[in-house]
Amino acid sequence: MIAFLLSCLLVYKSYDVVDHYLNYLPYYEKRKLYVQKNVVKSCYLALLSLAATVYFAVYPWDNATLRLLAACYVSNDVVGLYMVRLPTSTKIHHATSGLFLLMTYMVDFETSKAAQLLVYYTYFSALAFPVNLYLGLRLCFELHPDWLVEFRNFCKWWYLALCATNWAVQAYLTSALSLEVGVYTTMILLIVMDDVVLLKWLFQL
Repeated sequence: MIAFLLSCLLVYKSYDVVDHYLNYLPYYEKRKLYVQKNVVKSCYLALLSLAATVYFAVYPWDNATLRLLAACYVSNDVVGLYMVRLPTSTKIHHATSGLFLLMTYMVDFETSKAAQLLVYYTYFSALAFPVNLYLGLRLCFELHPDWLVEFRNFCKWWYLALCATNWAVQAYLTSALSLEVGVYTTMILLIVMDDVVLLKWLFQL
């Protein structure tokens, strides 16, 4: 829990860092907290996805490490929920992430199928960090420059590929049903709903 609180503080302070570097952009001020949230989350998820990739290669299913990574991952969502006005589906997503964090302190990742499923889901979600960067930067310009249009096109296909792979992995690994997996599946569907909303929005642009 100490790691979670320290990570929340780091995320909160990082909003000021983003503000320092982006306040010269003409349209940044209109939605600056939303921009800060997404840019900070993008940078943090990039670091976490790298750390998780290295971790998986060395210490598979180590409880202490996974709880630390989970605390860092969820701190972004909790701070964002507190700081920024968000769409309802995103609020549900972030609140569910908080509940999942509590679950990580009560399970053994080496033996819990639901906990392992959650690790896979969050790993693929962390790899979607470019999408958060786009969500923030798109609000900093009245007309999107060419590089941002190209970045958007990359993000929507990257996100689709990650979601499709993630959902396929989840479906394959939940072939053996149990009460624990059933509860997990019910909760993860709340996050999937937000993924679908974001995917539809990206492809409508």
